[in-house]
Amino acid sequence: MLEALDRATLEGTRGIHRILVAFDGCEQDWSALDRAIKLAVEHSALLTIAAVVPDPRLYTSFGMMVLPCSPETLRRDAEREMQRLLAAARDEVPANVSLTTRIVHGRPRRALAALADEGGYDVVITARRPCRRLRRSAVCEVIR
Repeated sequence: MLEALDRATLEGTRGIHRILVAFDGCEQDWSALDRAIKLAVEHSALLTIAAVVPDPRLYTSFGMMVLPCSPETLRRDAEREMQRLLAAARDEVPANVSLTTRIVHGRPRRALAALADEGGYDVVITARRPCRRLRRSAVCEVIR
């Protein structure tokens, strides 16, 4: 079911030129991607699929602990997995849709809000409840 946070604004918007969809490969993200593709085709808009690679968190307990890999290795592995998922998502987009993919780093909500602000997107589509910054800065749909 599609829940529009600001459906009146979306329907009243005549020209959608830039669409941002947040993607991390979960089941709901595929629905969000499908909705974004439909909008991009309908409005001949540029579609950007963005994935966030969170900074690795290392947890330690009391005592000595040897980590099997460095934070940089964890970051590279996470980025490689996101690149794989973005490639799978890119394969779903029809050839007549202008497409870019972006990988950003950091906390997902902050990173997506910053990307939405800097990119001047007309529509931001997420599979989960977006942060307040995203709701303020763009028309935003949540796919559930």
